Amino acid sequence: MELVLDTLSAIFSTSLYLIRISWWVLVPLIVILAVQRRWVNWLEAKAASTLDWALLEIVPPPEVLKTPLAMENVLLGLAGGWTEMNRRDIYWRGSYQDTFSLEIVCNDRAMRFLIRCQRKQIGWVQSKFYAQYPEAEIREVEDYVSHLPEVVPNESWDMWGGVYTLVKKDKNKNPLWVLPLRTYIDWENPEDDRRISPLSQLGEASLTLGKNEYIIIQMIISPRVTEPDVKGKAREYIDEKLGKSQPKKGGGVVGFMVDFVGNFMRGLNAQEMQWSGGEKTEEQNRFEQSPMWTMTEGERDEIKAIEMKESKMKFETTMHCMYLYKKGEEHKERISDMNGFLRQFGNESLNGLRPKSGTYPSSNATLFNKTRCRLRMRRLFFAFRTRWMGYLGDSYILNVEEIASIYHLPGTIAQSSGIPRVQSKMTAPPRELPQ
Repeated sequence: MELVLDTLSAIFSTSLYLIRISWWVLVPLIVILAVQRRWVNWLEAKAASTLDWALLEIVPPPEVLKTPLAMENVLLGLAGGWTEMNRRDIYWRGSYQDTFSLEIVCNDRAMRFLIRCQRKQIGWVQSKFYAQYPEAEIREVEDYVSHLPEVVPNESWDMWGGVYTLVKKDKNKNPLWVLPLRTYIDWENPEDDRRISPLSQLGEASLTLGKNEYIIIQMIISPRVTEPDVKGKAREYIDEKLGKSQPKKGGGVVGFMVDFVGNFMRGLNAQEMQWSGGEKTEEQNRFEQSPMWTMTEGERDEIKAIEMKESKMKFETTMHCMYLYKKGEEHKERISDMNGFLRQFGNESLNGLRPKSGTYPSSNATLFNKTRCRLRMRRLFFAFRTRWMGYLGDSYILNVEEIASIYHLPGTIAQSSGIPRVQSKMTAPPRELPQ
């Protein structure tokens, strides 16, 4: 027993000595890791504030016979703006991928479809939409945010909303984005060509909104193509699900030290020593086995859905959703309309959308609850007004199919009078017409 205590004391003394002589390296490193994400967000916000932005409105034609697959192709075109960046670009220059804000704004008995982009990209963005919706009308409009107060809640206006994140979380409490949402394909019936539009519910809700009421769905997206923190995540999850994840081998000097201490303690207890990277253990031998034959039908469907999501282009996404109203003119059931629309994309066995804890008004807090909820809403309104991706955390990955299911031009099924449509067909002028 004395030998064990002496050994532990020696390890503790050595650790303190190493910390004492290397604190000037460890402390800055810990600080850098702690503020890394906020530093990048600040650089990106600083760079975004210098850009010239424009807001475009997409007015659907009287009849849209295409499915949301057309919007998938629009998003694929927008992903063409992706550029490769190194660490210097990201952590020093503040460079970042192009971002677009896809917005569904319901107000005054109407539902509008908007996209914010850089002014220099207007022609490029219009071409992507016209390629899929040639009869739609795409025009630059004044930003509706300029007609709203700079700070909400205030004496006249109030709101309810939140940053909507994914329901499923991984071991580190981060959004488990490899599990897909329910998409428009689940609403289609190819046998009799019947389709149910998820936008119908929101279109009908917009008919009940007054001039000083808004339901806003804002999706800020940025393409992700070959980033190492995205690529291959789905395969890792599937391998772990199948029991194929290869156990980690020894990690250099640190791994050797961990093995040494562990084997020292095993030796004191007359147990067999174990070294990483040696002969395969029982856990490592499982890597060569596949339990597919023992999986249920639901588990196999889950793996198929994950592989389908992995096969399509992905975007980093932040979603702000809110019901904004002038005090005295509110109808709190509109909150249920908004949440009901978003719950359509949930699947109990896969994933869904819900407000992130700490970003929406809650009655759980006992101390200063009213003040805390007011501050939460002000932070959310600031993030919405500035279209700041990841300002309140929890940006995650959605593929083009998932985004197109939420944001697309409604077809003939969604014939709500709350959706403005082009009244007459517009054609380009003759090429020989003098300028």
